Parts: sequence; C-alpha cells; structure tokens
Amino acid sequence: MNKEWIYALPKVELHCHLDGSLSTETVRELAKMSGIIVPERDEDLKHLLQVEDDCKSLGEYLEKFALPLACLQTEEALEYAAYSLIKDAAKENVIYMEVRFAPLSCMGKGLTVKQVTKSVIDGLNRGYKDFGVKSGVLVCGMRHTRVERNIAMLHAMKDFLGKGICGVDIAGNEADFPPMLQKEFFEEARKLGLPITIHAGECQCANNVHDSILLGAKRVGHGIAIMNNPEILCEVKENGIGIEMCPSSNLQTKAVEDMKHYPIQKFIGEGLCVTLNTDNRMVTGTILSKEYELMVKHFGLSSKDLIQITQNAVNCAFTDEKSKEGLHKIIECYH
Repeated sequence: MNKEWIYALPKVELHCHLDGSLSTETVRELAKMSGIIVPERDEDLKHLLQVEDDCKSLGEYLEKFALPLACLQTEEALEYAAYSLIKDAAKENVIYMEVRFAPLSCMGKGLTVKQVTKSVIDGLNRGYKDFGVKSGVLVCGMRHTRVERNIAMLHAMKDFLGKGICGVDIAGNEADFPPMLQKEFFEEARKLGLPITIHAGECQCANNVHDSILLGAKRVGHGIAIMNNPEILCEVKENGIGIEMCPSSNLQTKAVEDMKHYPIQKFIGEGLCVTLNTDNRMVTGTILSKEYELMVKHFGLSSKDLIQITQNAVNCAFTDEKSKEGLHKIIECYH
C-alpha cells in the first residue's frame, strides 16, 4: 500500500463543509463574480483561507470562513462553488460525498432559502454529470440562530427533501451552544423524515454526543470527547452511531493536543463505525487521501482497515439502499 494506492481507492466522504473547502482558484473566481478584491498572490490569499499549524482554538479556526462566505451570496457563485468542490473531489477518486452548508449564511444579498439551496444542488448535479461523483446536501442550521428561524429554513426547502437534500446538521460554536438548544429543530427534521448528524464532542464535551443521540442523530461529527467517557462510548456503539472523524481538523482545533493521542485505533478497537473525512479541505489544508495517509503513517492502518473505513461510510451514508449497493460494488471491485 502506497500513496498511489490510497489516491486510487474509491472513497466516500460524509463530513465536508462547502464554504471551508474551496480552493484558492475557486475563491479567486468567486471573488471576481462578487466584485470582491482579494490578494494577487496565492500565498497571501491562502493566508486568509487556511489556518496555520499553530492554530490556537476552534474560534480561530472559524475565522477563516469570512471570505468564502462573503463570496457565496449569489446563485451563480453557489452553483459554481458546489460544482468546483465536486471537480476537486473527483481528482482523488471520491465516489460519493455529502456536502454540508448553512443556507442562512448565504442570504446577505437577498437570496431566499429556496434559491440558495437550489443553486447548491444544481452545482452538485452538474458535477455528477461531468465527473460521476454522487452527492447529497446536508443542510446546517446555525447553533447561535433562534430555533424558530432554523425551523422556518427547513420548511422553506421542502421541495428538495429527498431531491438533493439528504439530511440535517447544526454547525458553529459547540462550546457555547450545545445541541439541546436546537431540540425543536431536530424534532421538526424527524417529522420531515430527514436523517440527522450533529457536530458533537469536538469541544471536550462528551455529553453533547449523548444528547445528540437523544435528539435522533444517526451520526456525530467529530465525537472525539467520548474517548475519555466509556459510558457514552458504549452508548455510541450500542446505537450504531457513525463517527465522522476529521484528524487534521481535530488537531488544529485542539480537539486533541497531538496526533499520538488521536483515538482512531481506540474507536476501531471498540467496534465503532469509524469514517474518515476532511471537514474543511481549504481551511485545514487537506484532502481525503491525505487523511488516509496520516492514519497509515501514525497508526499503521492497513489496506484492510482503510477499505473497512470506506465501507463504514457507505453503510451510514444518508442515501438509499440501491445507491449503497452500487457504492459497495465499486469498492469491492477495487479490493
């Protein structure tokens, strides 16, 4: 198993934020569309989009979203951004990905929730036609937003449920806005038949993972904090909850202090449904293949381990069984 093998492996990504995953080339084009002036040198532009190795906290990490979000305020820009992300993912043989974004953060110039959502779905669909990467949208409510507004957002996009939208999430500052504050939002999502994933356990609070399960989550984003809580770890296992692990991002946001303490081997050993993801390709400075490489380098994961992680991602993806069967066949043929 080498770098070429990892890049060629058909991969599945479940945790990737649109606004945090746009290349410098894409942001430059989006800025041009929006009349936003950006630095001429790629190095200077990257400084605005990507955290340094000495990133101090999740708060500092989240500051890097300001420019991309400023560029994602028109239908043309949103469609182009989604298309470009699929194009980039195809280069490393990602065959299915769930792209998450927050529609309420893209309405600064007067777009409606419906317009914003349709634009992203159109971009993903065009990406599928051109590059063969299947995808779905995970709609993010924002943690700091009034729950009533997040619920209204869900109702405004009903036309796309099961027709582009595959599930819901909440994003933002987990430490100050735990998931239970959005209880009614998730209750409404369940009534609409939407699968739920929740950012939880990224900020040292394992109880947020427990609460996420109570709220109906089938997966949790990050989930790192359960490594020190055997009871909640057991709850995750018993409920078959998928763990969307994002190693490089978790290191940058200080969910773990260093890679040697990263709990992937522990989680695999405990029989959890572990998946690997980028979180934010641009902000973190990574791609999915690099995350696989890191786990091989630091923990000696085998080709069998990586294939199992990929199959885990298919198993807990928010897509239909027929699509899952097709994805499994592609992975099995490679194996």
